[in-house]
Amino acid sequence: MMLFTLIPSVMAILIATVYIAYLTSSHFLNQALERSSRIHIRAVAHEIEGLFARCVRDLLFISRNSSGGDELRKSYTDFMQLEGMDYREIGFIWQNDSSHLYFVAWGNEVVQLQPPLISNMNPDPRVYLEDLARCKPGEVWVSPMVEVAHPFPQPSNPNQRIRSTVIYFGTPYLAENGEQTGFLLLSMDARMIRNVLSLYNSNQSPLWAFPRTPEIRFSSRIFLMTISFE
Repeated sequence: MMLFTLIPSVMAILIATVYIAYLTSSHFLNQALERSSRIHIRAVAHEIEGLFARCVRDLLFISRNSSGGDELRKSYTDFMQLEGMDYREIGFIWQNDSSHLYFVAWGNEVVQLQPPLISNMNPDPRVYLEDLARCKPGEVWVSPMVEVAHPFPQPSNPNQRIRSTVIYFGTPYLAENGEQTGFLLLSMDARMIRNVLSLYNSNQSPLWAFPRTPEIRFSSRIFLMTISFE
C-alpha cells in the first residue's frame, strides 16, 4: 500500500520539477536569443546608418568643392574608386538654365549625359525639384528606393539603357558668391544595402559566432527623410 501511495507522489514531484526546469530554461534561452537578435539588428542598422552618412558627406564635399563639369566628374570618380562606393549617377540641375551637368557610371565606365538625354531618364530626376526646393543649404534630402532607367550610350550601342534601383541624395548648390544656383543629386545603388545585409548574414560577419541556416532574415524599406548637417 505504501508503494502505491509513494509512486503517484514521486511522479507528481518529477513532473513538477521537469516543468519548472522547462519554464526556467525556456525563459533564459528566449532572453539570450532576444539579446543576440537585438545586438545583430543594432549592428546592421549602425552599418547602414554609416553608409548613408558617407553618402551625405560625399555629396556635401562635392557641392562645396566642385564648380565645373571636370571637377564634378573627377570628384565623382575619385569617391567611387577610393571608397569603393557604388554611385550610379551625379548631376547638377540648374534652377534657371537647361544646360544641366549629368554623369552616369556603370562598372568602370562613366559617361556624361547631354541635356536632351536627361529627359530620357525614367523617372526624370527633375521631378524631385519640388522636394529639393524645401532643403536649406547644408541639408540633404534622401529619397525612397527608386527604380531608374538611365541612357548609357556607347560607340557600339548609342541607344543602350541600364536599369538600377537607387537611393537619391540631393542638396542645394551655392555659387562662390553664396547665391543658390541649382541642386546637386547623387544616387547610390541600393545593392550596397543588400551587401551589408548579406555580410551580416554570412560567416564573414563581424558578429559571426556560429553557422546559421541560409534563410531570409531581413526586409528593408527606406522612407523619405531630410537630414541636416551643420
